[in-house]
Amino acid sequence: MKPKYWTIFILASAAIIASVFYYLRQPAPYSGLIVVPHVVKVQQQATTTSQTDLQSWQTYRDSLFSINILSNWVASTTMANASSQPDDPLKTVSFALPSDLEDPVLYIQVYRPGVKFTDVDEPPTLLGSNGQYDFYFQKRNADSDPTTLTPLNLTDDELQNDLTQSIASFQSTTPTSPATSSPTTEVQIDTSGWQTYTNSQYGFSFEYPSTTSPSVDPSNTDLFDLKVFYNNKTENNPYLGTVPAFAGFEVQATSTNVTDIKAWLDVQYAGGVQPDETPTLVDGVKGIAVNETVSEGSCGSDYSAVIKNGYAYKIIDCSDNESGSNLMFNSFKFKN
Repeated sequence: MKPKYWTIFILASAAIIASVFYYLRQPAPYSGLIVVPHVVKVQQQATTTSQTDLQSWQTYRDSLFSINILSNWVASTTMANASSQPDDPLKTVSFALPSDLEDPVLYIQVYRPGVKFTDVDEPPTLLGSNGQYDFYFQKRNADSDPTTLTPLNLTDDELQNDLTQSIASFQSTTPTSPATSSPTTEVQIDTSGWQTYTNSQYGFSFEYPSTTSPSVDPSNTDLFDLKVFYNNKTENNPYLGTVPAFAGFEVQATSTNVTDIKAWLDVQYAGGVQPDETPTLVDGVKGIAVNETVSEGSCGSDYSAVIKNGYAYKIIDCSDNESGSNLMFNSFKFKN
């Protein structure tokens, strides 16, 4: 090929290559569509605060067991009575929500070992045993009325989770073994010279030693309050100074129209900490032995309660071995 043709060929190739580069660098032609970013609008989900978030956990404890519950759960105790059946619990502690006191969310039930549940559609679930008692529980079903949870801003799933945590914390109290318990010394007291106190108005009598004297408290105008004091023994009262020492036996009586002692006690402790209650007999009359766990160990925290002849009686024995307060208690009689 002649030189002039080579020159023409090179110039033409360069022109073609330049045209291609120019075309590729141009913007795409208008297509009639506008492309906008895809925006996803996220709706903010309403958050709910569970009962667990709002309330703190606390420990419920009595003489038989302890369990963690939420601080706004309401506890109540029911004891067995004379009409109870063999497969009925000796004691039931129920826990209810403040928005639904009639339908507790959890029951802890105390039975004698080896109880057989006959004719029971939904028997309770065994929690454990301390060798003296068996412990069972029943909890609120997941399909219960959810409207009762609405005032607490609580879902059923949250409640079931709270119940699971509570049940898992259950611990029974190990009964004291006779082999390891501290021996007690029985004090022999001669009762041959004891005198008899009789109160015709309130219908009772009891025996007391000559070293003591029964005395009615005139300052207690709401109820009849009789205490037994030592004759030659004093103690210091922060308000009254030196006074006769209390001999450990006391009888209180209050007029009442209530005939069931359990119902009467429920009123006395309404809104407060429920005591431990055990069926007992006072001069053959069915009553309840009360243990106020909040003041356990103090004189007056243990007493027997009974209703007779229109009066509710609290009979207090502070286990004073010197005066023989237990013997005063054992000598207590009602006057028909």
